[in-house]
Amino acid sequence: MQTTKQEREDAENMIFSLLRKTELFLHAGDTAEADEIRRTIATLQRIYGVTSGVKRGDENASDY
Repeated sequence: MQTTKQEREDAENMIFSLLRKTELFLHAGDTAEADEIRRTIATLQRIYGVTSGVKRGDENASDY
């Protein structure tokens, strides 16, 4: 499946947001929810071929 540059960038942004959300759940002690988010991240990485999350745009924006 070919993905567009915009789709890859959107996936990177989503992964970035999900990684931040995972940190919050781990900090709160909810490892089950953190594991579920990690599975979602793995799926995004597999589908879009993105290996890491990159935040584009306003760094002060609340994405979670």
